[in-house]
Amino acid sequence: MLRFITSIIFIAASVGVFIGFARPNFDEINNLNEQKVNFENTMQNSEELLDMRQAVLDKYNSVRPDDLVKLEKILPSKMEAITLIIELENIAKKQGLLLKDIGVDEPGENDNNNGDNGRFEAVKKRENYDTVSLNMTVVGSYSSFLSFLDAIEQSLHLIDIKNLSFTAGDLNSYEFNIKATTYWMK
Repeated sequence: MLRFITSIIFIAASVGVFIGFARPNFDEINNLNEQKVNFENTMQNSEELLDMRQAVLDKYNSVRPDDLVKLEKILPSKMEAITLIIELENIAKKQGLLLKDIGVDEPGENDNNNGDNGRFEAVKKRENYDTVSLNMTVVGSYSSFLSFLDAIEQSLHLIDIKNLSFTAGDLNSYEFNIKATTYWMK
């Protein structure tokens, strides 16, 4: 009987030691295992992000430098009004037109006057580009003006013509008033 009581005391003592000393250590081990899993997931996510970054960088580096120059001209990273005016003046001269007047509104000045009944504003909310309004007057023949429009269309600069009006002048001379929009990256 003494053996039975001694056995029960040892079992109770071992349960007490387990609860008192070992159980908190098991809880700490479980918490550390959860942290380990979280860190492993974070490491895996960071490795995936690094792989994605490298894939994007490889794609970017695979683009030829002359194509990057063309992309920069289509959608420049900053608005250079002087460069745009010079380009439009050169196009007008090549087509036999006189660039009589040109005005460039600062970005965002005429945002509400686009005349597209909200269609353009939905696109504009992307907030990664901005617009600049152009107002220009060219003088010349109708056929030269058509060539001018074709040359603008073929140029790498992205220009939307919003409004076009003209007045007749002497013989085969017209004055064309153009309101247009161009874009640039923010």
